[in-house]
Amino acid sequence: MSELNEILDIVNEENEVIGQATRGECYEKGLLHRGVNIFIFNSKGEVFLHKRSSKKLKYPLFWDLSASEHVKSGEEFDAAAKRGLKEELDVELALELIIPIHKIESKYSRYFDNELVKTYKGVYDGQMKLDPDEVADGKFFKIEEVNEMVKEKKIDFTPWFLKEWNIINE
Repeated sequence: MSELNEILDIVNEENEVIGQATRGECYEKGLLHRGVNIFIFNSKGEVFLHKRSSKKLKYPLFWDLSASEHVKSGEEFDAAAKRGLKEELDVELALELIIPIHKIESKYSRYFDNELVKTYKGVYDGQMKLDPDEVADGKFFKIEEVNEMVKEKKIDFTPWFLKEWNIINE
């Protein structure tokens, strides 16, 4: 199934389900749906970031959080976070909620992403197997290095990464 045909719950501002639509419909109409973002740190305190695949519909080859995922219809945020980590990085680990539900909006080309998001973090030092359909590259960065790249705009980051990074670094 194409990712654009994936069924997502449409929610209102109070996170109540009010219907379902495909991911493609959500993008084209700006329908409010759910998502999760995950930061993975290693035991040295470095953060894993990934470069989005060139196959991605939105922000191809931009650098992004460790992982992010849409919450499928009927799925809980926590389950979506664990599924996203497994699918994108082949990682299973305990996650801690670090930012409760908040809204993130972004526009890319003709697509409008309008999400209620929960953000998680975890610590992991093991091997990762990057899904080439999702991830072109990935590595651990020192926090200071990421802050410098963000400040100097040396590389392209997704807008949701920048929003989340600013929140956790306040």
